[in-house]
Amino acid sequence: PGRRDRAPDVVVYHRLMLRRGFLAGLPPAGFLRAMARPQLKVTGLEVFVVKVNVRGNWVFVRLRTDKGLTGLGEASHGMGTDDSMRAALAECFEYVRGQSPFDVEAYRTRGWEFAARGGRRAATAFSAIEQALWDLTGKALDVPVYDLLGGKLRDDLEVYANVNRATNDARTPEAFAANARLAVAAGFRAVKSAPFDGFPNLKAPETEIRKAADLGIACLEAIRRAVGPEVKVLVDCHSRFSRELAIDIARRLEPVNLYWYEEPVAPAQLEDNAAIHK
Repeated sequence: PGRRDRAPDVVVYHRLMLRRGFLAGLPPAGFLRAMARPQLKVTGLEVFVVKVNVRGNWVFVRLRTDKGLTGLGEASHGMGTDDSMRAALAECFEYVRGQSPFDVEAYRTRGWEFAARGGRRAATAFSAIEQALWDLTGKALDVPVYDLLGGKLRDDLEVYANVNRATNDARTPEAFAANARLAVAAGFRAVKSAPFDGFPNLKAPETEIRKAADLGIACLEAIRRAVGPEVKVLVDCHSRFSRELAIDIARRLEPVNLYWYEEPVAPAQLEDNAAIHK
């Protein structure tokens, strides 16, 4: 019994000695931090515009560094002009020019006021630069970005086909249904659209609002009939509705069995969103 009592103490003692010896042999903490964080500075910004159609283009950014590494971000916004987005990106770039791409939180602190007061265009530009900073950080450390954000949760991600821009000239139930069929034929198991784009101002006559609501609902019903019950149907409402209208349209869409009902009112309208969710 005496030997059993002493044994744990001996083991602990040796563990402590080994740990102390190990720590004593390590380089200084500052040196370790320098090893883990390559010295980089953001030096340049490139903007690439991909022509899509009259409903808007795709916009991508690439940040360059003094060591040759580059990082990508997306600034597609579907509003205004490409020149206005370039201007917003140029302003956001000044918050990272000459800075380390690792200092993402410092960038957010410096640019938050610009993003908050500048509307959707400014927020989109601000987000694109941040995306590029994360991309640069992952490349500099030779790790996927998900390792920097808490780790990977899954190996596969579901994707959907957004048929909204493809349904450009004829915004009709038949046109949406035809493009949804093409998406499913191409292998997609989820289809998204925004048939309420062009919705009248909420101060417009009730007859106009009701007509637009009826058309959007008819488009989603046509999509459901075209793709069958197993394919997911998604809708983005682009903040077109009031709380009351959003709830009414959601109830009318129950037979469509939507997978999601996105942004019926502006995201910042928290109380309205909570009421719609109920």
